[in-house]
Amino acid sequence: MTLLAVEGLEKRFGGVQALAGLSLSLDEGGLLCLLGPNGCGKTTFFRVLSGETAADAGRIDFADRRLEGEGPAGRARLGIARKLQTPGLFAALTVAEHLALAAASPAAHGPVDAAALLARVGLGEHAETPAGRLSHGQRQWLEIAMLLALRPRLLLLDEPTAGMTRAETRRTAALLRELNDKDGVAAIVIEHDMAFVRELDVAVAVMLQGRVVATGSYAEVGRDPLVRELYLGKRA
Repeated sequence: MTLLAVEGLEKRFGGVQALAGLSLSLDEGGLLCLLGPNGCGKTTFFRVLSGETAADAGRIDFADRRLEGEGPAGRARLGIARKLQTPGLFAALTVAEHLALAAASPAAHGPVDAAALLARVGLGEHAETPAGRLSHGQRQWLEIAMLLALRPRLLLLDEPTAGMTRAETRRTAALLRELNDKDGVAAIVIEHDMAFVRELDVAVAVMLQGRVVATGSYAEVGRDPLVRELYLGKRA
């Protein structure tokens, strides 16, 4: 069953065409890595999906519902949850207090087992730790836990492993695989860490100049002549 269907998205900022007819789809419980050089439109795409920015043209259907006219709050209630690249936490609040804030959101769908959720993301021993004392990787996990407290159907993760150690990156890949395999949570992940993309081992879509130009496995898109020349910096 198709969860997300995007057709012909366009977005222009003055003279800059950020999205130029972008189309893609994601099945229920699907997991997709979105690759592409800086400035190709990946973050703009997330902003449009989450309702923070209105598209100039195109269509988004989520769970058989057209999202035209739905703002960020409405899309969050439908189950779309977005994580920014840089964690936006309150340094003085504890891990548990952050999770309580997320669980109290109008977009949340029922009570949360905070202890189980924190254990799942590797923060079980840090419930009373102020966020300001967490490592960068732990802050990333806390934000993921806050999104999971909403019980989303689709996670939009913008470089979730940025600034992580290699061990933290491997743990994050394992967490996303578990959420996908055991819970059926769908996700689109923007990522520049190719080691993480290879380890995650899921479908890949490559963006260039505001549109998707290649899809497939990491190995398949790596063999695409256009991707090799324009993104990977190699001649076909």
